[in-house]
Amino acid sequence: MYPAEVRNRPSRGRPLRAMVALIALVLAGGCATLPVDPPATAAGARAPQVRLIAPATTHAANTRFNEAHYIALDPARDRADAPLVLFMAGTGGKPREMPFFPALLHAGHRVISISYNTAEAIQQVCPAHPDSNCAAKTRQRRLYGTATIDVIDDAPHEAIVPRLVALLKHLDRGFPGERWNRYLAGDGIAWGRVIVSGQSQGAGMAAYLAKDHAVARAVLFSSPWDSSGRPPTLAPWMTRDSATPPARWFAAYHGKENTAPLIARAYAALRIPEANVRVWTAEPAALNGPNPYHGVGISRQNTPENFAFMFGLASSSQ
Repeated sequence: MYPAEVRNRPSRGRPLRAMVALIALVLAGGCATLPVDPPATAAGARAPQVRLIAPATTHAANTRFNEAHYIALDPARDRADAPLVLFMAGTGGKPREMPFFPALLHAGHRVISISYNTAEAIQQVCPAHPDSNCAAKTRQRRLYGTATIDVIDDAPHEAIVPRLVALLKHLDRGFPGERWNRYLAGDGIAWGRVIVSGQSQGAGMAAYLAKDHAVARAVLFSSPWDSSGRPPTLAPWMTRDSATPPARWFAAYHGKENTAPLIARAYAALRIPEANVRVWTAEPAALNGPNPYHGVGISRQNTPENFAFMFGLASSSQ
């Protein structure tokens, strides 16, 4: 269990430890985020700042889903005009460092891997529901805290956006010199300064946010595929107008994923330009379980070049 808050903890270089525990259960519509270690830091180099802050620290009512938020920035490279990357894990996943975070920090970005309820995947609770807008209403409740549907019981303060607002305000109070308020707009988020990203269920959340708000960039790994029926009919929300222009959408999946054909249809429905979609085929499986290729996009099996493409980084060698 993480402590309630760890301030100014540098990410320490250390050898790659053997990983023997992956979450093997990959449910339809989601998967566990892969555990990763911080990269080694060159001798004498100033390490990025990593903070772990429990949701209950920012809002006392957050006693459930209280795994610590993961926050990182590199003071030596931090830029006032650089975006905040909001990353949302897949079903069963927890906030932790992803393999592409160091490159983002090197580019001057800040990163928040948000803690939220990842228990139920959309494709667990909605395909058989009589309301054709079940997927949209479930995502609205999990994102904004609106009481749109009762297939999940997330409270308003447990939703992703309220938690992000509370966290940014907490960071701004605790570290005023870092100006975390640049990502706030009153009591809301300055979405034009935020890259929304996620894997599996989290990618669906990122896509829904990019539909609602003009974000700096949307980066989707292996999702969404909200659908119902046989043959599958995509959820109506995917085809509605997007506040984020198509050129800012980037997405990818592995060609051997169980739902690869449905993900391809979903990306087309979201109107993501073909040039902004990558289909990986050579990368080996990254998970055990019934959908072993589903986690490749966010794993070390992927390449720096692919991550640079997805996030628009100037150089994959960073």
